[in-house]
Amino acid sequence: MRLVKDLAASLSGFSGRPAYAPEGDIFVSPLGSDEASGTYERPFKTLARAQRAARELASVRGRATVCAKAGVYRETLRFDARDSFCSYRPAGDGDAVLDSSLELEDSEFAFCPGGVRVCDLKSRGVSEEDIGELRYIGAQGTEKMYDPAPLPGENVQLFMGRTRLELASYPASGFLKLKAVRDQGEPSEYPVHTWHPENVNKRNPRAGEYVMDDETNQRVRGWKHKNGLWIYGCLAYDWADSSTPVTVNTDTASIFPRCVSRFAAYPGGLYRFLNVRDELKQPGQYYIDRSELKLYYIPPEGSEGETLHLCLSERPHIEIDSARDLTIEGFTLLHGRGDAIVAKGEGIRLNDLTVCCFGGKAIDISGENNAVTGCELYRLGRGGVLMKGGAPKRLEQASSCVDNCFIHHFGEVSMHYNPGVNAVGCGISVTHNEICFSPHAAVLYSGKYIFVEYNHIHHAVRHASDAGAIYSGRDWTNVGCRVNYNFVHDIGEGGFTPDGIYFDDMLSGQECRGNIVVNVGKNGLLMGGGRDNTVTNNIFACCLNGIKFDDRARDAVVGNGWAKRLLDPGSQIWERLKAMPLNEEPWISRFPGLSRLHGDLMRVDDPDFAPNPVGCLVTNNIVIGSRENQLLIYEGSRRYSTVENNYLYASEGELKALPEGFEPIPVEKIGRY
Repeated sequence: MRLVKDLAASLSGFSGRPAYAPEGDIFVSPLGSDEASGTYERPFKTLARAQRAARELASVRGRATVCAKAGVYRETLRFDARDSFCSYRPAGDGDAVLDSSLELEDSEFAFCPGGVRVCDLKSRGVSEEDIGELRYIGAQGTEKMYDPAPLPGENVQLFMGRTRLELASYPASGFLKLKAVRDQGEPSEYPVHTWHPENVNKRNPRAGEYVMDDETNQRVRGWKHKNGLWIYGCLAYDWADSSTPVTVNTDTASIFPRCVSRFAAYPGGLYRFLNVRDELKQPGQYYIDRSELKLYYIPPEGSEGETLHLCLSERPHIEIDSARDLTIEGFTLLHGRGDAIVAKGEGIRLNDLTVCCFGGKAIDISGENNAVTGCELYRLGRGGVLMKGGAPKRLEQASSCVDNCFIHHFGEVSMHYNPGVNAVGCGISVTHNEICFSPHAAVLYSGKYIFVEYNHIHHAVRHASDAGAIYSGRDWTNVGCRVNYNFVHDIGEGGFTPDGIYFDDMLSGQECRGNIVVNVGKNGLLMGGGRDNTVTNNIFACCLNGIKFDDRARDAVVGNGWAKRLLDPGSQIWERLKAMPLNEEPWISRFPGLSRLHGDLMRVDDPDFAPNPVGCLVTNNIVIGSRENQLLIYEGSRRYSTVENNYLYASEGELKALPEGFEPIPVEKIGRY
């Protein structure tokens, strides 16, 4: 629509990457020598050698800067407290690249029918231990309930240049649908919203039996290699992905999973077969024969001249433990099996990094006063940045940020709950980022004083419906959070209809101001029965419902609604409430009302009865062209909160000018800068 086009043209423009100059204390080059002096003219060869010199210099002078000349460094780096007050950056003569993958040349492969190429990995010194068994993927699997316990971590990854190769699968893209379920096994929830606590901690629960459709069964019948098959998908809910090894019986069209689906399985549940040797037919796919240690693959289309990279090491390219005031900037990190960077410390600065082609996350960072800024993170098997820090119980803020980053094409292996940014703790800012092209959420957050502001989020949540581009939930004490001045558009795809901004399951204490949410599959904003949320001065256009504000928690108590299990004694939301010292400072001064919350069923109409959606303000919002409801406000929400003075338009053409009192949204400040 015109609104999206016009707003996108007004966004803040990215000013480009910084320039680097050869100004530093220690120099390193792939063409250097570790026997050299480390000067610009006589650089060291390895970053590890430069690191030793930097530590020595910093211990004397207090600081040290390492400049890396252009080239590929086949190293993984480990930093600790001895690396405090050091900086690492390029020397300005080209890209400084960290890449520890094993490169396989065309000459190492024999040709097989169908365009397949095969390499004997033993000839390159690759062992069975290097490859390992297939690992489980998905956010809602039950594999930890089974003995022996599976190994954590990621599967071997293959990339042709910067293109990810996919494990041979059927179908090659998309998902199949279960025809039927003969045996649910022993799931934790079945049917919908009916919980079975006896199965939650059960060891080796019965896994069940699923049924293939006739066409799929015939396809599977023709496979010569049926050992080592897996399935991956969403067997119950489209936000609950998991994987499991399976066996099949084509006489009965049966799939027998090793692991039960946590939320059961249903006819129409989405799945695909993985690790199917007979389906190695499409460009860009591979298969590893673990018994023979042979790699089979078909080159992706347009990959002529590219190198095949086999990622075996599970160690991050960069690990930081307990360092202070450490800066790493300007490097390119390529081709890894797991996470690219895992960091813990204070004052860590990760700036202007390019992180591409990893099986896990780009960055996992925790501590205080940390910053991830100006980075491009993409082609990730899991998420972009996991930022943790602060002390939520004491309301002590981490003062950490993810700012001005371009995060795209993530969740490529494990689709769900692997967001572009996941902020966990207290006092974390997620600002001025562009986050896009993902199967699930762009931003997840949990904690106090989390600020999600001035982000440009688009083409996200393309493979889930009960999800949001910006999402948090299930806590009455997540106070002080702001979701302000974000441009969120084109959320959902095909039959998947998610929400733009989602305050799920009684999330409370949120401010939602100045957002522009356009072209969303379901609700522009969904508030799931929370308390003390302020929603004001936003624009919601071309959504199913502009704003939906339900009373799920109250309805669970007084109407026997579906959310009653969420409010059982000992459930997550009550435990989170009890975990906070609400009768102590600084809570009692800043949020005195929280200490009065109760669950007394004899006082269900009391405003302090926690499940009541009390104190929310929905005002001064513009809603345009909703397909069903401009405002969908439930009875309990109207009773306990204020919904007034919103501006409703049937189409964009009706909005000739901003209504009086509506504050102009600073679109020019949204996005990267």
